[in-house]
Amino acid sequence: MEPFVASLVRAQDAPDALVSIGVIAAYLLAAILVSLLSRVIARPLVLLGRRIPGKPAMAPSRQKTLESLIASLISLLAFVIALFGAFSFFVDSERLIWIVGLFSAAFGLGARSLVADILAGMRFIFRNTFTIGEKVQMSVGGMNVEGAVEEVNVTNTLIRATSGEANIVPNGDIVVITNFSRAAYSSAKIKVSVKSECLAAALDALEQTAVDAGQVLPDILEPFQVLSTSDTLGNKVELTIMAHCLYAKAATVKLRLMDLVYRRLSEAGVEVMD
Repeated sequence: MEPFVASLVRAQDAPDALVSIGVIAAYLLAAILVSLLSRVIARPLVLLGRRIPGKPAMAPSRQKTLESLIASLISLLAFVIALFGAFSFFVDSERLIWIVGLFSAAFGLGARSLVADILAGMRFIFRNTFTIGEKVQMSVGGMNVEGAVEEVNVTNTLIRATSGEANIVPNGDIVVITNFSRAAYSSAKIKVSVKSECLAAALDALEQTAVDAGQVLPDILEPFQVLSTSDTLGNKVELTIMAHCLYAKAATVKLRLMDLVYRRLSEAGVEVMD
């Protein structure tokens, strides 16, 4: 008789177990679906923010960055809600509150670095510090990581170095961010050495060249400056020419400026020394 009763109990418990498994699977599938559609969900949220009156126009790179950050946050929240939703099916609300509190405390202590990464990533949503595609330098754990921002989410940022390697930077470890793409100008610097007896002629030629350089080289923003790199007077003097040009045009301006300076000094009869 007892084996028969036990079999009936198991038969009654079997549907409950199947229902429980089905609920957990439903929550998990829902979280996966939301994660897959997180970009689609994030896009209208970003577009809604662009329509706020008085807010300046949003650059496409900033829009792409916000979509990535918000999408990753939506995915994270989806799985957290699915986890607690599955718990709520088996535990009453009062106990669930205690479980959430204990879990939050344990998670905060055991995964402090992850919590710091998420909080830092959420700050990037509201602070336009950098965007995807910009060249930055980040101070991380006593070292500098430099390159172009290729991907960003609420936990980490992917920086692609100029040599090709990918650097995964935890958001919570970022101390200082230098954004090269937001500079007002780039600097082109060249050095030239002339004989001391030709210094006056060289300065006259360079001063006139500084006035004319903007017409010859349209990427230069203002007349360049001529500086001395040494306080010692000998048989030759080394001069430094510093020019401010449009951002990211320094390499091109530097070559053309070298050619222009060399030609103007040659026309003035000033020999450029090694």
